[in-house]
Amino acid sequence: SLDFHTFFINKQKSDVIIGRNVPPPIIAEIVNCPEKSKKSILKKVKHYIESGADIIDIGCVANKPYPNRIKKIISLIRENFETLISIDSMNSQEIIAAVERDVDMILSFDFGNYEDLISIPRDIPIVILPTNIQEGFFPKDPQTRVKRLFELTEILRSEGFKKIIVDPLLETPISPGISNSLEAYFLYNNEVLKENNQ
Repeated sequence: SLDFHTFFINKQKSDVIIGRNVPPPIIAEIVNCPEKSKKSILKKVKHYIESGADIIDIGCVANKPYPNRIKKIISLIRENFETLISIDSMNSQEIIAAVERDVDMILSFDFGNYEDLISIPRDIPIVILPTNIQEGFFPKDPQTRVKRLFELTEILRSEGFKKIIVDPLLETPISPGISNSLEAYFLYNNEVLKENNQ
């Protein structure tokens, strides 16, 4: 049986599982997807699925919301392929549009948008960030990231969300360097283990 930290993304459609002791699913992002043609999107989806992707991720355009286009893209992919679909956006309108088309996973909630999204169905997995993109807040130090991830997790759990995936933010290895990211992952993992052993 699956524990609290392990869950199906969408059991009705797929056996892909998120969890500590299972291989991570492969998520393939179509970057700036709303600005691509139907033909280009379908070609990318086909290529990604054939290459082993478990989830097709609709990458949105920063500061340029396309909620109606998102709905059309999800329908287009569903009409042509049987695959899990996620949306990669911080924009509440785009995320709500995707939810209206039964998207399988959401990237991402943070402190700037979660209040607008509190009414979405609880069975959709959500990735959470320690940021507040609306206010341009991106915590640099690992301790702050971990603290904020726990805070947001608590808020969302108290609202009934169970399928929460934390993202301590992986930065580019060369600049600013990967050590902050690794420290954040390490600290977060230690806190979770402490919590589980209490």
